[in-house]
Amino acid sequence: MRDETFEGIIEGVNSENDPVNIENDRVNPQNDRVNEIFDRVNLKNDRVKNELMQVYSFIEENPLVKIASIEQLTQKSDKTVRRYLKILKDNGLIEYIGSDKTGGYRVV
Repeated sequence: MRDETFEGIIEGVNSENDPVNIENDRVNPQNDRVNEIFDRVNLKNDRVKNELMQVYSFIEENPLVKIASIEQLTQKSDKTVRRYLKILKDNGLIEYIGSDKTGGYRVV
């Protein structure tokens, strides 16, 4: 199991600027509802489906997470991360709460 901690202030991690723990071996949600929804999303690419599940798990473990932190986790562009977040929001898995400056994403 790989465990990396990003120390210091990472822009937009959360309001307390706590370190973010990323454990890529644990990013496979075992929630039947989540798996069912991911199956209905009708993704042709398993890699994208796995990345969506990784983003979902990261948000689940780090409530009020910002896009910058998700970009760091996935090593994807801002545009790709926003597309993933839109898929998750449109399927009722996550929501954005708070203002543009201090808010973040959380699991519904």
